[in-house]
Amino acid sequence: MDEKALKILEFDKIIRKLAAMAASELGRELAESLSPETDYSKVQSLLEETSAGVSFILRKGSPPLGGIHDIRGSLKRVEIGSVLSIAELLKIGDVLRCGRIIKQFLTNDVPADWEGNIALELGRQITGFKNVEDAISNAIISEEEISDRASPELFSIRRSIRQKQDGIKDKLLSIIRSNEYKKIMQAAVVTIRGDRYVIPVKQEYKSQVPGLVHDMSASGATVFIEPLAVVEANNEIKALLIREQHEIERILQELSAKVAEIRVELGINV
Repeated sequence: MDEKALKILEFDKIIRKLAAMAASELGRELAESLSPETDYSKVQSLLEETSAGVSFILRKGSPPLGGIHDIRGSLKRVEIGSVLSIAELLKIGDVLRCGRIIKQFLTNDVPADWEGNIALELGRQITGFKNVEDAISNAIISEEEISDRASPELFSIRRSIRQKQDGIKDKLLSIIRSNEYKKIMQAAVVTIRGDRYVIPVKQEYKSQVPGLVHDMSASGATVFIEPLAVVEANNEIKALLIREQHEIERILQELSAKVAEIRVELGINV
């Protein structure tokens, strides 16, 4: 069909309306790529596919399409051995969950005489990977946070960090609340500068607090000092934070490897 005929038919307006109703970016791309079909047998096949989809909607309501993301780029990355980010793995977890739910929607509780229904057959082609889905959901909380439950090692490291942090804060609070230091404190609070716990000391009294200066307020009236009494504990926390990051990287690598193992089937699902 030539461009003039499509313009007269306002085909572009139809496509825009269809694309606006898509539940995902992948759906919008597919809608926007459509063009009129001129092969009669293909037209019949497409109409049967549409009728099959309508049959499901009339029987079961709208399909559960939430959680569809375009993960094709991530699948290419794991194919060459790349480690995926937390955000990428979270989207893959969404797609895995969505695929499992859509498969259930399309294959469960269907009449016996629906054999041959195109939508049913498509549903049967979706492969579920509940083990990988669960591994991702157990390990990842949000696009920026790995769960303590991601591994026993990570849980242990973070527990040690919390214990060390609580110990430092208790020690610093005892310092700033003591009669000896109360008058030289800018405020009775414990704060952090560069992953180090520090206390805010008035500029004119900084020489009275043995320790390391990490920062100064914009006005210059306050210096943030790490007392010598907590330097070693801060060092231990720093070492634990490095271990934590290494363990997170190992977990992401492990999850990426699991995705790599199913990348072909996951690509077909998408």
